Amino acid sequence: MTLIFTKTFANVALQTSDRLVTWKTKEKNIIPFDRRANKTIIFKAADGIAVIGFAGAAFINNVPTDEWLAEVLYGRRLPRDEDGRIAPFRSDDGVRLHHLKALELIRFIRNAVANIHLANFQGYGLEISIAGVYERKKKLLNFQAHLNRTVRGRKVSVEKAVELKSETLCYSIGSTLGIDLLERGGPPSLGMCWTDMIQATKKTARKESTVGADVLGVILWASKENQAFKFHAEAEFFSENQNKIPLPSYVPTGSYPTSITPWFVSPHNAIPPQHLTGNFRQVDGNTEIVFIGAKGQDGLAFMFSSVKRPPNIAP
Repeated sequence: MTLIFTKTFANVALQTSDRLVTWKTKEKNIIPFDRRANKTIIFKAADGIAVIGFAGAAFINNVPTDEWLAEVLYGRRLPRDEDGRIAPFRSDDGVRLHHLKALELIRFIRNAVANIHLANFQGYGLEISIAGVYERKKKLLNFQAHLNRTVRGRKVSVEKAVELKSETLCYSIGSTLGIDLLERGGPPSLGMCWTDMIQATKKTARKESTVGADVLGVILWASKENQAFKFHAEAEFFSENQNKIPLPSYVPTGSYPTSITPWFVSPHNAIPPQHLTGNFRQVDGNTEIVFIGAKGQDGLAFMFSSVKRPPNIAP
């Protein structure tokens, strides 16, 4: 089970996702499989930017679902190291791969999900929540879409709302608990929405063992002045004693708290989830990327290292 909250209003899109992936044993017991999995992808469209979250099948074709979807969006298989890690990849060959417009993204993902063979779902369906900001006739608008393919179904249902201006739209996928936790009267504020979404996830995690308390959050927003799209990802809200990891050989010996970033995919860049200490900034065309990682300690001020994902085998 997963919990993805998505909210849009006034040129802003927010999404939070828990990180827990669980495994059902032969005895039908639910146990943790990966406590720091990524379920979020940022996609730079031709006319905007979108955040994509998913619930359901954690692997497609024996590949983590976020990796599968990132490669579908990027349009090619990404190179891997011997241990399976994907390093940040940039295409400088001039080929504009899948430079989709924001609303074309909905149909593109729908077709990709519809073409997955049933056996590759491994007994799970797949829900996908998409939200973002795009430009149309020099106006900035919001959109949301929610796709669902059931365990045995071959069709993908689609709910969407486009050309949203100041309307507030809130949606959740995965866990059946808690969309009411986000419903409040009065006009929303960015800080209030952000805090509510994080706390609602943590509250649900205390009631459902299949929802994790570690949360990844993404904020997308656009400026009316220069039509520039920006986003930042609070890479994780975590308990330090649970999430210390041994670092690569070029970092001083020890274990340090890190955050894990979401995917970022554009026509020329594919940045996979990374262990991050400190903050990471990059400019991709008119899009400013800001990842906010864990605070450095014990002399470590910055670290950016690819994540090694667990294989799709029983723990």
